[in-house]
Amino acid sequence: MSKPRDYRGEMKLGDPRKIKTAEQRRSDHSDYATSSELKNRKFSGYRLNTITQELELWVGGILRGVVPAPNGQPDEAKVQEISNRVFGMGN
Repeated sequence: MSKPRDYRGEMKLGDPRKIKTAEQRRSDHSDYATSSELKNRKFSGYRLNTITQELELWVGGILRGVVPAPNGQPDEAKVQEISNRVFGMGN
């Protein structure tokens, strides 16, 4: 059985089902963008993908490398290795 409606709050605030809330927008920051949005923006840089727990290296809208980042902490040696491979640096 459902709980009876309490009208006391509505006397002060109005019907809560009809109160309009502010429109919420997602941040434009690259950490919140989808892969297709990064591709369209031709994003270049590192992005920590908290969903997959990976650090991603993007160059000109193309995902060029991925390093596992458990708890947001990627292995620095692997980051360096991928950066060297992508940018042709190193030995």
